Amino acid sequence: MSSSPEKTAAAADHVNTDVAAVQLAHDVDDTKYSPWSLPMVRLYLVLSLSYLCGALNGFDGSLMGGLNGMTSYQRYFNIPLDRGLTFADEQQCLIRTTAGSSTGLVFAMYNIGSVAAVFFTGPVNDYFGRRWGMFVGALIVIVGTCVQAPSTTTRQFLAGRFVLGFGVSFCCVSAPCYVSEMAHPKWRGTLTGLYNCTWYIGSIIASWVVYGCAYIDSLDAWRIPIWCQMVTSGIVCLGVFWLPESPRWLMAQDRHEDAAKVLATYHGEGRVSHPMVQLQMQEMMKQISTEASDKKWYDYHELWDTHSARRRLICVIGMAVFGQISGNSLSSYYMVAMLQSAGITDEHKVLALNGINPALSFLGAILGARMTDLIGRRPLLLYTIVFASVCFAIITGTSKMATDDPTQVAAANTTIAFIFIFGIVFSFGWTPLQSMYIAETLPTATRAKGTAVGNFASSVASTILQYASGPGIREDRLLLLSYRTLEELEEVFSAPNPVKKSLEKRSALTVLNTVGVTQEEKVAHDCPMSLSGKVVLITGASKGIGRATAERVAADGASVVINYLSDSKSADEVVSQIGHDRALAVQADASKIPDLEKLVNAAVDKFGRIDVVMPNAGIMGMHDLAHTTEAAFDQHFNLNVKGPLFLVQKAVPHMPPGGRVIFVSTGLNTATGVTPGYMLYVATKGAVDQMVRALSKELAPKGITVNAVAPGPTGTELFYHGKNEQVLEMLKKQSPFGRFGEPEDIAGVVAFLAGEDSKWVSGQVLRVNGANMV
Repeated sequence: MSSSPEKTAAAADHVNTDVAAVQLAHDVDDTKYSPWSLPMVRLYLVLSLSYLCGALNGFDGSLMGGLNGMTSYQRYFNIPLDRGLTFADEQQCLIRTTAGSSTGLVFAMYNIGSVAAVFFTGPVNDYFGRRWGMFVGALIVIVGTCVQAPSTTTRQFLAGRFVLGFGVSFCCVSAPCYVSEMAHPKWRGTLTGLYNCTWYIGSIIASWVVYGCAYIDSLDAWRIPIWCQMVTSGIVCLGVFWLPESPRWLMAQDRHEDAAKVLATYHGEGRVSHPMVQLQMQEMMKQISTEASDKKWYDYHELWDTHSARRRLICVIGMAVFGQISGNSLSSYYMVAMLQSAGITDEHKVLALNGINPALSFLGAILGARMTDLIGRRPLLLYTIVFASVCFAIITGTSKMATDDPTQVAAANTTIAFIFIFGIVFSFGWTPLQSMYIAETLPTATRAKGTAVGNFASSVASTILQYASGPGIREDRLLLLSYRTLEELEEVFSAPNPVKKSLEKRSALTVLNTVGVTQEEKVAHDCPMSLSGKVVLITGASKGIGRATAERVAADGASVVINYLSDSKSADEVVSQIGHDRALAVQADASKIPDLEKLVNAAVDKFGRIDVVMPNAGIMGMHDLAHTTEAAFDQHFNLNVKGPLFLVQKAVPHMPPGGRVIFVSTGLNTATGVTPGYMLYVATKGAVDQMVRALSKELAPKGITVNAVAPGPTGTELFYHGKNEQVLEMLKKQSPFGRFGEPEDIAGVVAFLAGEDSKWVSGQVLRVNGANMV
């Protein structure tokens, strides 16, 4: 397949220069979008069909949990009991019956089928498209239902469950990929999160169908709910080919025109020229290669062939596994057994409570899906883990009390209440995030296969948990299981994250970091105390590059003066981290000469001299020519030019020979084109570059070197300000390393310039941009 420039231009009418691309992203950001426009309503209808695939999985969760509480089902299959018990002792051994190892095998067979399907799901999605993946999965579910529902033997029943799990695995790979690739970028978090929330729609339907059928005094009591599993799968089979194919899959097949038409219909108000359509087309063209590994069904190497790919894979597997072992499987499949362990054994009452639980959880899941775009993915997940662990710990204790002493009514009621609360808390965070995190973490080229691997990990975890948890509940060992789950979650999610600043600025998940020591420990190990005894003054040092530099030079042994304008809390945090004997926070406006004098005097009063001065504080506003005001002009030049110049003027008399002046410039000064709107910013940084050249000669007789660092795109608050997700993704893809710089990257270069090894470097502007601008 070819991807000629002519075909690409015809399909997306894209702009080839980076400058125009950034401007296009700003156009997207300025465009007003309504979630209730006609294109969005059409998109909701399209996504609703793929949401039914999530409902398929939820149906089985509550279906088998409900059937597990039906006496007619238990008696028909005469599920054997341990220790030689028979149904003659039914009331005495009810909990053992609903939570024994045989029950666990029935539940686990569904996930064994899912595991077996994993190596087929990725290739089907990549070769035939997301729609065919959903169709194949739904069709297999129908076949599995036809095997399971009329079962007359346990073997046939298990075979039907295996086929069901096999088919659902296709749906669980295809549908979340389709939703994430079709969702409108403005509401992608919410729309993608809603996919997993539909698990509860299937769960609610199954729970109440089982409840109603419990009043039927025949084998149809448990057969009818199983036949109902064909309803949603049948709708998917019949309706899937009315859906448009995923535009990202179309792009991967070199069908650019088709992809543009889909985006125009659902994201661009029918216009291919719409900024949102053009921007997405550009992003897809840069990301998707026709030589991607997905062109070879057996090739999974892109999931682990680079450091970033391995980090993504860790995130995928971690979300898949911990999403299953955090208690949700127990509260769905073993809901009946948990209620019985709390002393509730009436069949109709148990089934009614089994139906109420998913309804409450569904409300929590819907609210959680909306919160993903408001408070962020990672905070939502971490808070959920903490509160869900607390709930589950309470459940294990109170259920044990209720089982040991049937008169403990309060313990039984508390157990029921916290089972419901646990379901709401779990669904608030884990439900919307589990599939979303996986789909958003993976790039288009490996999304289907990566999701398949995640589904494999999830199914393996569920298989083990569902088979082992029955005996665990029966023998009252859930306390240990809950404790181990909490312990493992803490181990994974509390690991230090040196790149958290950049992760917090992105709406998509983030990947786990393979870091075992803190940044300060790494610096101390790699760079011995090369700045011991030096005094470093940094403006704008409470955040971003300034803060990272303060922490780095302090780790190298220097004392640091932390200047800040208004964020006293952050400045105090840096001082506390370094130590009050080697750090001083000083409030000062770095654009005003009297404040600069105060800053220098405070530094000298505390430490006696200044060895290194780094005018780091700056402003990077966006102003085109027509909207540039005198106030904006003065603000930029006062902070970016006047402030650094007079800071150096005030500091030099207190600097001994061997002193260092380190300005902060920008990589944009060396770019062949400047993005519209950055005129004032680059003009001020151009003045800084000239100050470096002039002052390096003037201060050389004093033994003071003068240099500047010129960062490229770096993950700081200043850089992220005013940029939306589309702009950030596009800029990141321009980097040969595939990422933004981190403040620590710049801090390392500053530490070199501040040290003894740079004594013969002066008058230079060092470009620190990862080959982004050369």
